[in-house]
Amino acid sequence: MRGLGVSLLVLVPTGNPALGDVLTLRGGQVIVGTIQSQGADRYKFQRSTNTFSYPLATVTFSYEARPKSGLSAVARLPSWGEVVERAGSQTWGTSVKHIPATVVDKGIFPNVPYLSFRCGLDYEINVYGDPELPSGIEIGCYRSLLQKTEAKENCVALIAELMQRDDLREGVKSAKRNKDLIEIKEWTIEVSPPGGSDSYAGWWVSVYSENVLDSQRASAQEMANLSVARSQLTNSGDGASGWSSQDLRFARPHAAPVATQPALIVQQVAPVTGSTASSYSGAGRVYVSGYTRKDGTYVHSHSRRR
Repeated sequence: MRGLGVSLLVLVPTGNPALGDVLTLRGGQVIVGTIQSQGADRYKFQRSTNTFSYPLATVTFSYEARPKSGLSAVARLPSWGEVVERAGSQTWGTSVKHIPATVVDKGIFPNVPYLSFRCGLDYEINVYGDPELPSGIEIGCYRSLLQKTEAKENCVALIAELMQRDDLREGVKSAKRNKDLIEIKEWTIEVSPPGGSDSYAGWWVSVYSENVLDSQRASAQEMANLSVARSQLTNSGDGASGWSSQDLRFARPHAAPVATQPALIVQQVAPVTGSTASSYSGAGRVYVSGYTRKDGTYVHSHSRRR
């Protein structure tokens, strides 16, 4: 979905697109290396020549780059881990940070949980639905990059690189950069300019399947379990969501800014209170930092570990 951004934390090195395994930690840190082992209470993770130990309670997501049985044959879009790997390998992808994903209620993506990442200078990447078998991926730029043709070409090149089908790859490359909507079989390629109610003053290129999105929308109970009101986040970030109130400065605002008043983008990031924050169907909430989808059901990763 459509987003906006602020400064990033440099965490993912550039280099070969096949960077290895990925862990995301509470608070947004993204690290790339090799998972050596996963015990009952911690990961052993190698980065360069050093081995580190990460307690399971601090890890919100893990991705193993080695082939996963049964996934490659059915996956049409790459998993979240491969998206992060490829983004971090770009010359412009000098930083990647996992950030709170605001619950959205406009456009094509309502009630589809998603992972959101800041990347490079004013880029954002969102992976929708099942983290391992996404129903949509979008990459966009905003703020300082909106008038940069090269930045938009970077977004197009990365999302084309991520496509596992030639027709989708060529469709992405051929899309009009100002605005476009291309349907290729069950998949849609969309270029969205700033100004829409769900664009948050950003420019976006996305690939998604409406059928798969519909099959991956969360139920009311799942939405309640997978999201938390912004007003409930604490400074320490020790709650079940995995986010602190300080992390909200990286999230998109809870309401779309007026396109003709871009200064509002940065101002509307404070936690909200009242009836909006108490409704899981509204954008006054953010998704928890860790979730999985198994047998068609979304599960909070912390609940899964108990």
